[in-house]
Amino acid sequence: MGKRLVGLIFLSIFMLLYYKLTVPFYINASASKDWSIVEGEVLKSRVNPNSGKKNNLYQLQFDYEYTINGTTYHGKGRYFNLGEASQSWKGDLYDFARMHPVGSTIEVYYNPNSPEDCTIITGMSFLGWLLIGLNFLFLFMSVHLVLFPGDWRGRSG
Repeated sequence: MGKRLVGLIFLSIFMLLYYKLTVPFYINASASKDWSIVEGEVLKSRVNPNSGKKNNLYQLQFDYEYTINGTTYHGKGRYFNLGEASQSWKGDLYDFARMHPVGSTIEVYYNPNSPEDCTIITGMSFLGWLLIGLNFLFLFMSVHLVLFPGDWRGRSG
C-alpha cells in the first residue's frame, strides 16, 4: 500500500505541474507564431561567463522593453519572458548578444490578449520539449507505481 500511496502523491504532483507549467508553456509556444509583432528596444545584452554555483557556466543576460497602446512592458530572455538558464556551453550566446547590442531595436512577439506575455523567438525551444518529455516520464513512473507497485525493486512498503 505504501508504494501505491507514493505513486498517487507523485501523480498528483505531476498533474499540478503539468497543468500549471507545461500546458500554458506549450499553448504559448504554439500560439506565439501568430502573435502580434512590435518593435522593442534592447536594455541589456551580455553573457555572464561566470554563472552557476561553481562559476563555470554561461548565462545570457538579455532584457528589453516594448510599448503597446502607451503602456511599456519589459521582457527578459529569448523565450517567453522566462529569462535565461545557465548552461555549460557557449553555444550562440555571444553571437546573439553581439547581434543585439544595448540600444538596438528588436522584434518582439506579444500576445494581443495579454501584452505582458512576450517572446523574441517563437515556437518551442529545446528546453520546452525537454520539459514536456520530463513530464511524461514522471507521468509514466507515477502511473506504473500506482498500478503495479510490486514491480518496483526495493523494500516492500
